[in-house]
Amino acid sequence: MVSDLHFERMKRCIETSGGDVVFGGKKLAKDVKHVEPTIIVNPKLDSEIMTDEIFGPLLPIITYKHFDEVIDFINERDKPLATYYYGDKNGANCKRVIDETSSGGFMTNDCIMHVVSHYAGFGGVGASGYGRYHGFEGFKQFSNRKGCLLKGPNSDANNRMAMAPFTEEKKKQIRCAGPYLAYYTQWDACKLLIVVFGVLATITYLGVRSVTGANTAKL
Repeated sequence: MVSDLHFERMKRCIETSGGDVVFGGKKLAKDVKHVEPTIIVNPKLDSEIMTDEIFGPLLPIITYKHFDEVIDFINERDKPLATYYYGDKNGANCKRVIDETSSGGFMTNDCIMHVVSHYAGFGGVGASGYGRYHGFEGFKQFSNRKGCLLKGPNSDANNRMAMAPFTEEKKKQIRCAGPYLAYYTQWDACKLLIVVFGVLATITYLGVRSVTGANTAKL
């Protein structure tokens, strides 16, 4: 351990866990600050090892009968920095953990290694932290992007629609046209009309031509 303080904390976590120490937990050498890897089965849920970050070679294990208990156990506590699932990465239980729980990161059949990815941002949720960094996610996190909307001036009709008084008819117009006002200008409307008139002119021309052709054939 890095210091006497952390050595004592590991020792206290073992002694106050209230669970079954099935591996290790005996070789504790304070003079060299060494704590051997220790596995504790079913510690008390309100013990220090279950309510505080461990940062040591201690592994608490909680047994369960139904997988629903796993989901409930995770969701009843603060959101973890990472969730590690050991099992079939394509299985139904793995998908349930991804879909039904929240954590800063998720990884199957290993631990820690998701931190080294420059494509998946690393960070926590709620009590486990906030924000994400690594690669492009880090660039976005430490950047303050400015939103810019470039549009032309509103038409008089749009301005009248946006100003009081708001009659029932005007409310209907706003509900229909409001979502599009920020994206389209009068020039956009002109382009649309040009396309519509072009289509109509083409249809008319083809119709006239077919009629003329039919009359010529009769002659």
